[in-house]
Amino acid sequence: MSLAFHSETEPPEELKARFSGLGSWMAVRQFAIFEILYAIGEPSLPVLWRVVLGEYDWTQGNAIEILCRLAADGVQPTVVLDELKKALPNMREEAVYYAAGPLRQHANEDDRMLPIIDELVKLPVFADAWARFKN
Repeated sequence: MSLAFHSETEPPEELKARFSGLGSWMAVRQFAIFEILYAIGEPSLPVLWRVVLGEYDWTQGNAIEILCRLAADGVQPTVVLDELKKALPNMREEAVYYAAGPLRQHANEDDRMLPIIDELVKLPVFADAWARFKN
């Protein structure tokens, strides 16, 4: 499934007018794929970890977000937090920034996110990204 993140960069003919901006179709596809991975739950963890721990790509932020949401749902929260605490300091700040915005929105809507965020903000790289998205 992770191969689908960068395939089909152009929308189907009938959707070209709606998704005419550079990268807009790919962004919509990636968002949908990550929501599917979230719906799959725990079995999606290997794909999500490959994205997070792989070479920099803007999809890393999406994968971080989904891992945090799954942890808030009770899917291996200790493992997810421990591994993210190891990975985030070594990641490009853009990836962490791309995760922080959606996580802020989820934290505003779902109190179960707060313990996850409380742990991640102990990391300077995440705290900096988190601060950019103040309410």
